[in-house]
Amino acid sequence: KDPDSIKVWHIATGECVKTFMTPSFMPRGGEFPHFLWSSDGRYLARMTETAIHVHDSKHGFDCVPDDKGKKAIKFPDGLQGFDWSPSQNIISAWIPEKDNVPARLVILEIKENSRVEIAGKNLFNVRDASMHWQPEGKFLCVKAMRMSRSKKTGQVHLEIFRVMEKNVPVETVEIK
Repeated sequence: KDPDSIKVWHIATGECVKTFMTPSFMPRGGEFPHFLWSSDGRYLARMTETAIHVHDSKHGFDCVPDDKGKKAIKFPDGLQGFDWSPSQNIISAWIPEKDNVPARLVILEIKENSRVEIAGKNLFNVRDASMHWQPEGKFLCVKAMRMSRSKKTGQVHLEIFRVMEKNVPVETVEIK
């Protein structure tokens, strides 16, 4: 619970530029790490139980706000995991199914002083999911285990997002 237990250092100057508290949660099925750098090294994203905070290293590690000035990307029903595109400042987030609210995948583009949701998809009856970026960042595949109505059997579905195309089309492949 030490607020300075995680430190970000500027290697050239030896200066500590930002500190964080160690995450004290582990969401059900949530994945480590809780901190990830963007591919260009400009942004540091950190995950909490219900939000993603994106810190801009060019602006003193301040959080990047949305168009309404809100600093955190909030997911009130919980957050399972997140990942950066390997080639762009695009972040994907997985929100698990809770009560009668479907699971959701959100893709956000992070720009200087703004962030924009470029795609999102609700998925019903999903027990588990994992995100996999194509190495060039053109595609994001979400592997989701969809359960039958009885919740006794399930099938794997691949949701393939064409991130570089207009309106981010999605293809669904069912694996029997």
